[in-house]
Parts: sequence; structure tokens; C-alpha cells
Amino acid sequence: AHYTTGLGLASPGGIASLIADKYHIPTYFNNFASGGSNLELHIKGNSIYTYALWMFQQAGLTNGLSAVIWQQGEANSFDSLNASIGYDTIFTHLCNDWKADYPNLKHVYMFQTHPGCGYNFQNVLRNTQRRCAEHVPFLSVISTTGIVAHDGCHYGQAGYYNMGAWLCPQIGRDLCRSADTLNINSPNIIAAKFDDNAHTILTLQFDVPVILQPDTTSPYGILSVKDFFYLGDDKAGCSVSSASVDTAKHTVTLILKQSSKDSTISYTPNNTYTNLPVQINFEGPYIFSTRGIAALTFFKFPISKNLITTAVKPANLHKGNFQFVMPHTGQALVELYTINGARVALLYRGFAQTGTHALSVDLKKLRSSRYYVVKIKIDGVSIVKPLMVVR
Repeated sequence: AHYTTGLGLASPGGIASLIADKYHIPTYFNNFASGGSNLELHIKGNSIYTYALWMFQQAGLTNGLSAVIWQQGEANSFDSLNASIGYDTIFTHLCNDWKADYPNLKHVYMFQTHPGCGYNFQNVLRNTQRRCAEHVPFLSVISTTGIVAHDGCHYGQAGYYNMGAWLCPQIGRDLCRSADTLNINSPNIIAAKFDDNAHTILTLQFDVPVILQPDTTSPYGILSVKDFFYLGDDKAGCSVSSASVDTAKHTVTLILKQSSKDSTISYTPNNTYTNLPVQINFEGPYIFSTRGIAALTFFKFPISKNLITTAVKPANLHKGNFQFVMPHTGQALVELYTINGARVALLYRGFAQTGTHALSVDLKKLRSSRYYVVKIKIDGVSIVKPLMVVR
């Protein structure tokens, strides 16, 4: 097989052709990839960033950049700190620098690295990438699990076409005013809780409807998605006896082999199968959305007694209206902030029942930016969600 760099995304039949064919908009791609580079080499002040900015300035196109497609990470997975706090902090600064130097940049699309791409802390890095959108409201993270034709890090032509097919609807939503917005994101876990006092039934909740890929047959036996959930520090993946899905409720339910006192759950191994006698890069089975888009992997996601996570629906703010969801009855505080951390408005404070609550914002007060952050505190537990204003 022949595997290439990220330029394959823009090749004929790739994302550029998909955009032109579907939305009838001409596209222009610049590829500033650098093989094997870590994130630090891409920050402002270093040669890759400086050269790219110079090229756009010379062409008079700094106001013409609409989106950045980001596929990188393996070189940052060699230690846990570099793959977690360090990566998150640096990438957030990089996105803010892009926004400053390319004033009309509307969105950044990050591909979460694939299992088998990197070093000893791939799972930590992937989880950090999954959470980067919590700090960058104009960022979308897209899974690469389930992508075909790859060697772990690099992809053949069919793989890049696959990535382009998952990316294209999001570009259509963010840049082309496409009405096709239903369940086009990679499913992302939003909550995990035990459903019984014995802690033998664990429910995982996702932000969109999900399905489980059927068991597959390998030369070494049956491969089942249930074997690739890991409780606590378990690395063997032998804690789950069965897994089922409720697509309507966006949930996956795991039946455990015995009672568990663990407080975290992970999905997919670090790199290779953990239940085979040979080392082979992990290839599923996976969790998918009903649109056939693979779920983001997660590492040591906290298991809660209650669903303490809430959701903002929709993620875009249309005509000043949006909703937030209370997973259980309690005290709620909802505030709106700029991406620089300045509070714009207090939206809600008080007791709220379980369910969906509608809020409104005066768009006349939101002239400074398209991007904001909603901070929601429920019974003392805070979460942050990005919000984009659509006028």
C-alpha cells in the first residue's frame, strides 16, 4: 500500500472536489505540513508558522483564509505531560494566533490521531485532542477510527477520501450555510454513570445517536467492541461481559463481569489490540454515529453518580435563542464569556428542573465576535461549552 501526507485531502476526489461539487464554491488549499514535527514547531515565531504567514501576506490573502485543517499529534505522545496539559495549552494559543493573523478565519478542524500513531501515551494525547474544543469555540474534532487504508499515522488515497467525506458536511455547515447539519459531528461522550447499586451496569451517554459496529472475525478469534472498554487502570479490556446500544437515548450500556469500584472508563487501547497474541494496530470494532461517522476515543473519562454533564442545544446561537439541558434537578448557573475570559452576560441563576430550558441573548450585545463560551455550573460542578453566533 502507498501512504501519503495530508495533501491527499485536497487531491482530485478529496475534500476540495467534494466542496466544489456539493456547494459549487471554488477552493484553494495550501499545505504547510512537516513530517514528524511536534506541535511546538508550529507555533508563532517558528519557521513553519512564519513561512506560511509570509506566503499569505505576499499573496495578499491573509483575509482570505476561511479554515485550517489540522492533522498532527504523534510526535507529542512520548510523555504524559506533553500529551495532555502541554498540548492543550499550546494548541489553544496557536488557534488564537491564527485568528489574530488571519482575521476572517472561521473554523479549525482537527483530526484526532489514530490508535497506533505515536508513542507510549497515545491515549492521553487523543483524549486531550478530544477536549481541545472545550477551550477553542471555533474548533471541531473529527475521529479517524474507522478510516480505511492507513498504516496507523498515514493514509492512502481511499483513506483521505474517507476523511474528506466526514469533513465536508462540517465545512458546509460552518462556511457554506448548508442545511445538512444533523449528526454530522463525531460522537463524543458527555457522561458515564453506574445504573445499579452493585456497580455492574455502566451507561455511557453521547451527544448524538450512536450504534455499535458488529463483532468481526480475525485469524485469532472474534473481536467485539465490548472488549475495548477499560475501567480504571485496566489495560487488558476484560471487564465487560456485554455491550448494548439505545440509539434513541444516545447511550451505550456495559454489563460488567463483576462489581466495580473504578471511577473512570476508557475506550480503545493505546495502540495495539490488547487481547491478541500478536501486536497489531487497533482496527475496531468501533462506535459510530447513525451517519456512519466514528466516535472520538476517550481516556479515563470520569464515572459519576449522576449525569453531571449538560448540553447546549444547538451549539450555534441562532437569533439569540439556545437551550441547555439539566441532567437532574438542582441549582444552575449559566454565564456567557468571550473566548478571552471576559464575562458578557449572566443568563440564568437559580433552581432548575430536569430537562431542557430555553434561554435568549440580545444579539445587539454580541457585536465583538462570532465566538463565545458558555459556562454552566450545576450543583457546584462546572463545565464549559463553545458557542458560535449565527446572525
